Amino acid sequence: MLPKKHIEDFYKVCQVLLNNENVNDIIKKTFKAIFKIISAQRGILLIKSNENKFNIFCSININDNEIEEEMSIISRTIGEIEKSEKSILKNNIQMEEFNDSHSSVEIYDIYSLIAVPIFRNGELHGVIYFDTKTSHKQFDRSSLEFVDLIVKWLALLVENHKLYDIINDKLLNPSIRERNIKMEDIVVKSPVSYQIFEKLKYYANNSIPFLIVGEKGTGKSFSARTVHNSSQRSSKPFIVIDCTEITDNNYKDYITAKESGKSSMLNGDGGTVLFKYLEKMPLKMQKEILKILKKGIEISLSGNIKKKLDVRYIFSATKYLDEEVKEGKFLDELYFFLKGNIIYIPPLRDRKEDIEAFVEDYLSKVSFSKKNFTKKTMQVLKNYEWNGNYDELKNVISSALLASRDRYIGIKDLPLEIQRSKSNIFNIPVKTLKEVEKETILKTLEIFNGNRKITAEKLGISLRALQYKIKEYSEGK
Repeated sequence: MLPKKHIEDFYKVCQVLLNNENVNDIIKKTFKAIFKIISAQRGILLIKSNENKFNIFCSININDNEIEEEMSIISRTIGEIEKSEKSILKNNIQMEEFNDSHSSVEIYDIYSLIAVPIFRNGELHGVIYFDTKTSHKQFDRSSLEFVDLIVKWLALLVENHKLYDIINDKLLNPSIRERNIKMEDIVVKSPVSYQIFEKLKYYANNSIPFLIVGEKGTGKSFSARTVHNSSQRSSKPFIVIDCTEITDNNYKDYITAKESGKSSMLNGDGGTVLFKYLEKMPLKMQKEILKILKKGIEISLSGNIKKKLDVRYIFSATKYLDEEVKEGKFLDELYFFLKGNIIYIPPLRDRKEDIEAFVEDYLSKVSFSKKNFTKKTMQVLKNYEWNGNYDELKNVISSALLASRDRYIGIKDLPLEIQRSKSNIFNIPVKTLKEVEKETILKTLEIFNGNRKITAEKLGISLRALQYKIKEYSEGK
């Protein structure tokens, strides 16, 4: 049990851990905080490199000239830690026998030391070391426990920081995730997904306008980007225009605006323009789009020269637009123009086979984690409804990765909503055979008003066996 003072110190260090975003800053500030709290006189933090060598990450009160001498006792300490995989506390060090008569113990009057291993994914990743001199107060057991506790917290926080950065940069950030995605990078398993994949390949090889229909989160924008990246236009702009932002007053800006970074058709020259949420496009814009699809649009160049805008158009909607056409909210002519080229992406709940393939592919991109879902957890994921489709699944995988402290991600690491849902068949209470037997016997007795002879006949057992069971139940067995 940590003394009250160290509990207060632990809280202070936790504030350092939680109030810094940069991983290196977190490590250095935590190292300095521990040094001050335990009243050490020197300290050094070593991190193992890819070449399996320990390199100095930071140090206190050890100059460059001392480091080589200092490493003699550090190396010996690291060797002990590698063998035992445990923290080390030593006092009265000068009383110990050292083969090297010129060891740093004698040169720097080292009297007491603490060395704590830093583990990551079950492997020794570094060592944090502090010592004091003969004239200074020696370390005690509570100091070691305090450092050990902080280092474990630090290791977890650093791992989660790095994992979060990887998840955020490589997977959650669309501009990074989708920038170079191509057809060969898509993983499909279900027959319906394979058909979608073949259609996307077809449209990647031509410039025919087409419409992608599917619920939110099914990957419509991702599919459009994949078509662009796999086409001859891949080196040109990919512009996304959100139809929910278009009004009758500003719709022309989305056609001819030249400002850099503006989502407009003009800025997509040579590339691809995706109109998402087509069902929300105002009628005035629909009429302009229909004209452009039929006749194209000319843009002015220098010297009164004009050229036809070269753009490949892709549209996406969260539903088929037949009802909108009937209600006069969508131009029938525009819808009929696109209706011959529609790709429908079913919700994830209708293609369960793709879930496991997607999860495995997603995890493979987070090479830092080296984690996998248990078979039971994967079954829960496959049983879940996924109303948010891929977007929801990605968020659940990411949160489970951060929540897991083990090599394998378990059901306990999933959000509570999923743990408690009907998809978690492992959470459903199952009665034992003995419980079912007892319930059946007592219910049958009740039906026949306690008549044991009739009950035994109906259950197909002897009267003696029934009486034995009743006695067993009355005794609470």
